[in-house]
Amino acid sequence: MSAAKRFVVAVTGMTKSGKSEACGHLALRYPVIDVDMLAHKLYKKGTSLYATLKRKYGRVIIKKESGEINRRILGEIIFGDRRDYWDFTCLVYPAMVKALKREIKKQPPGIVVLDMAVLFETGFYKDADKIIYIRSAAKTWKKRIQDVSERRYFEKIRKYQEYFPGPKKIALSDYIVYNNGEKEELYGKMDKIMEKAGKEFYGPEGAGRSHK
Repeated sequence: MSAAKRFVVAVTGMTKSGKSEACGHLALRYPVIDVDMLAHKLYKKGTSLYATLKRKYGRVIIKKESGEINRRILGEIIFGDRRDYWDFTCLVYPAMVKALKREIKKQPPGIVVLDMAVLFETGFYKDADKIIYIRSAAKTWKKRIQDVSERRYFEKIRKYQEYFPGPKKIALSDYIVYNNGEKEELYGKMDKIMEKAGKEFYGPEGAGRSHK
C-alpha cells in the first residue's frame, strides 16, 4: 500500500434503492463522501454556477426566503424535459467530477467510500477501485415511497437514470447488492463486501480494520 494511496469504493444505485442507507452504515467505519451534497455546494448562492443556473432557468428556481436554489423545483424542470436534463448535466457534471477528485485527495490514506447516484452517468466509474451497485425490486421500491406525488417525482428521476442501461451498470460493477429485505440484511451484505475490499487493499491483516 502506498503511503498516500486511497482505495475508492463507489456505492451507487437508482434513487431510493437504499444506497444512502448502506453508506450511512459504512460511515461508522469509513470516510464517506456524499457526492449529491458535494454537487449542491457547487451551486450555492454566490457561486458562478448559481448565476449560470439562475440565468438559464429563471427566478422560478430561487427560494424567496434564502435566495438559494430550490432543488425540488429545479429537479421538476430538468427531469421534465430531455434537453433541460442534458443541458444541466453538461453544466454540473464536469464541475462535480473536479470537486470530487479534490475531495478524495483531502481524505486520509486508506479506503474512501463514495455515495454517488450518478457514478456511471458522469463517467467517474472509471476512477473507482471497486463499484457496489445496489438494486431493489420494483415492488419493494414502491413500498418505500408511500406518498403518490413523491413516487411520481422519483419515477421521473429513475427514468433519466436509465439512460445508462442497467445491464451495462451490472457488467461494470464488482458487486451487486439486492436490497429487498430489512436494513440489518443490507448492513450485513455491505460489511462482507468491505471486508473483502480491506483484504484486497491492505492484505489479509486488513479484514475488520477500522478506517476512521
